[in-house]
Amino acid sequence: MQQPHSVLGKPQRRVAKWLRRAARALDPDREGGKTSPRAGAEAARSARELAHFADAMLQRRPYFGPVLGALQGSARRHGYFLPALERLAELKSGPLAILEIGSWAGASAITWAEALAAIGREGRVTCIDTWTPYFDPAVDRDPVYATMNDAAASGAIFQLFLHNVAAAGHADTIDHRRMPSSELASAFAPQSFDLVYVDGDHRYAAVASDLAAAKALLRAPAVLCGDDFELPLAAVDGPAHRTALAGNVDFTPSPEGGASYHPGVTQAVGEAFGEVGAWDGFWGVETDGGAWRPLALDPARASLPRHIREALDRMARG
Repeated sequence: MQQPHSVLGKPQRRVAKWLRRAARALDPDREGGKTSPRAGAEAARSARELAHFADAMLQRRPYFGPVLGALQGSARRHGYFLPALERLAELKSGPLAILEIGSWAGASAITWAEALAAIGREGRVTCIDTWTPYFDPAVDRDPVYATMNDAAASGAIFQLFLHNVAAAGHADTIDHRRMPSSELASAFAPQSFDLVYVDGDHRYAAVASDLAAAKALLRAPAVLCGDDFELPLAAVDGPAHRTALAGNVDFTPSPEGGASYHPGVTQAVGEAFGEVGAWDGFWGVETDGGAWRPLALDPARASLPRHIREALDRMARG
């Protein structure tokens, strides 16, 4: 019997097999042990998710979900990638070069590749990420930050990125460079890209730097867009916002805006562009060579790609 192919090497396959065994051990019904209904249900869900992750590694299927923090933010935002690219295709002809700043497990890179295929345009997606820890545990205390730091420190999230890109069938469309976004200006010539998507470090200084670099790397007509823009600057202007910025907080509640948001993204995007197009946290602007203006995408065209739909359906089933 032919063994299932995996893009991971032997050490990673051993880890995947261990995870599958660990998932079975977590199932409270397996040993007949007594536990609270809630704890038992949580353990069973964790066991199923670990088993799914392990099987995805061994069977060469993409994985997006809570293991390694492999699906970040609101998945609804992936629906706006296609209409954003359709808008860019209205503005210019020819192959489209996309730069993604911050790629993690590859979910958004694959969404861009799927959008290129959907509009029938040639193009490439270049991913920039260090795949190293960058959250400060003294400031960012939610358990997801520790999960992400551990996933980066172990090298597991970079291996998952490579696995997902290949398993999704987009290895010929998606490139990557392990480098900090602060080196963009020296790594690429000016006006090398038609669309830049900013989703890296969400702290103010990093976002402001990424936006400045992105502007120089775009050739008009062009689209500049990003993630995690939950509230505009006007909605959160106040002492709490300034405190969050000073503390380099990644994500925080907003007493003024009535929602949690990424203060660094709100501040940097607001300073750089003023008004932007924004839909469920996805934001965008466009230019034809003159001033930047809000991205004129059609939200009715929003459509979740298959790899995101499948991940959401699986997690909804528990």
